[in-house]
Amino acid sequence: MKNYVSINFIYLRDTIRSSQSDFATIFNTTKEIIGAYENNKKKFVDLTLFQSICEYFKITLDDFVNVDLSKKKDKNHYVSESEPIYEIKNSIELYERMLKGKDEIIVEKERIIDSKDEQIAILEKSRNMLEVIINQNNKN
Repeated sequence: MKNYVSINFIYLRDTIRSSQSDFATIFNTTKEIIGAYENNKKKFVDLTLFQSICEYFKITLDDFVNVDLSKKKDKNHYVSESEPIYEIKNSIELYERMLKGKDEIIVEKERIIDSKDEQIAILEKSRNMLEVIINQNNKN
């Protein structure tokens, strides 16, 4: 009996426009495990993973294993409730990266400001020394 696990992994991941890494994150596994299932290299079944996927996409375990979901007529339910969760997760990750990037920019700008403050202090000392020299030359 043929099983459709590898085909369905790819199909379901594509329905939410997810990379293997993002799909792995959603289901608390690794990109390598997702890739192994997609390439039909994984010989042992992680039932907990399969159950999580089936719950997430509102499909039966029997359909996940034994039916090519891409050819099933009623496909809408695979995306309708799952996509918003995925989109929110992506948005949160994007904002976290943006905040981290903002913090890195702030640190860099503070370093530049400190450097400019040091340069200003050096220039002020130079100006004061030049004023002293000019005043001494004017007295002579």
